[in-house]
Amino acid sequence: MMVLSKQLQQAQQYCEQHALRLTEPRQRVLDALLSSKKPLGAYEVLQMLSTPEHTIKPPTVYRAIEFWLEHGFVHKLESLNAYMACCQSQCTENFCIFICKTCQTAIELVNKQLPLAVRQAMSQQQLVMTRSLTEIHGLCKACQTC
Repeated sequence: MMVLSKQLQQAQQYCEQHALRLTEPRQRVLDALLSSKKPLGAYEVLQMLSTPEHTIKPPTVYRAIEFWLEHGFVHKLESLNAYMACCQSQCTENFCIFICKTCQTAIELVNKQLPLAVRQAMSQQQLVMTRSLTEIHGLCKACQTC
């Protein structure tokens, strides 16, 4: 729980420093993504947050996810159509995501050389990057022994 509170505290500080509102839905969505060991789809987040007494509508979840994506606290995994919290709180572009094809555990890997090589190759082809997230699929240590 200590890691969760640290990351939520960093998000709160970021919002305060940038005059952004940390609404209850935004905080709850980020908390759900931080507490999950696997990437979650928007409707999985919705199910986690909804109770019989308090129903949350899909646009609320999507808006909160978009907010965190925009500010670098969440990654969208295109291949899974799912989201995961950034383990480094607003990481730079020096990372990639490893996704286990069996258990779907996602791990954020920091690597300064991979983005540099991609940027150099793009520069040679006179291409301009607008967004980048490298996803690597394979087997995690636990699933290799199964």
